[in-house]
Amino acid sequence: MDNTLPEIVKLIENTQPIFLAISIIIFLILKIDILKSFDFVSQKKINELNLLINALDKKSLSAEVKYSIKEKIETDLFYKSNKILANKIYRTALVKLNQKYPLVAEWHVLKRAYRYIKVDIHGNLKINLSSVDIWIYRLVFIISIAMFMMGLICFIFYFIDKSQATPDLIILGIMSIIIAFFYHCSNLPKQNALKLLKLNL
Repeated sequence: MDNTLPEIVKLIENTQPIFLAISIIIFLILKIDILKSFDFVSQKKINELNLLINALDKKSLSAEVKYSIKEKIETDLFYKSNKILANKIYRTALVKLNQKYPLVAEWHVLKRAYRYIKVDIHGNLKINLSSVDIWIYRLVFIISIAMFMMGLICFIFYFIDKSQATPDLIILGIMSIIIAFFYHCSNLPKQNALKLLKLNL
């Protein structure tokens, strides 16, 4: 029994590279299959879009149906281009804003801030960001900076005095930086909305 445990540990250590290699191969196979599935779905949507485009040439369709098909095509193309699902009024307002302030109202900024963008029936655009949203943005920003600094401090203390530091310090540092990253990402929509709020809309 005393000799069995070390042998099991040694066997596990020796077979780790094999298990790692098998895991990588399985991951690559699954990744290829997943990518093929995405390609299939994407091709299906392209085919549907082509059918709609071809349907516009049919004279038997009424003007109302053609209008709805055209709106569907433009909505899908706009989404494919900018990753924003918007109706005609919103699309027009967003394009005008991008043309007026191309260096600030970039499409990735508009995409992130889209939940705070409101357009009325006349096409007038405004940023619907309340004072509470701004305070939440500031609070989350401070928390993300504090968590990131905490992570850096943990790493610094660990490398300054390894004799007294424990691996838990490294784990705490990594977790702090990960949490800071997630806080930062969650704050991006408000951050980009604030950029747009400063513009003369």
